[in-house]
Amino acid sequence: MANSKGKRRRFGAVRKLPSGRFQARYQGPDGLTRSAPETFASQTDADRWLVRKEAEIIDGKWKNPDDKVLFGVYADAWFKERDHPRAQRQRPAPSHPADLRGRGPE
Repeated sequence: MANSKGKRRRFGAVRKLPSGRFQARYQGPDGLTRSAPETFASQTDADRWLVRKEAEIIDGKWKNPDDKVLFGVYADAWFKERDHPRAQRQRPAPSHPADLRGRGPE
């Protein structure tokens, strides 16, 4: 389908919304038409977003935005990326003997 200038885009589509902002859409590798998660102030911004999305698909780095990530999987990846060993946190010393109940040997 040709745009207003009579030229066809190579990848995706950009349209101007009644609000004056621009919406970018593309067909994903799964065959579904997907919209950008936000609208853009200029057509150039929308075009740039489409170029990056096309590059992700070509490079094999595209991720389906509908895929759900379990919190535990996300949290494990978050800790690994930040190199935060969970066991390094120090517990405060108990201030009362009753605080020792339920604690195993350290």
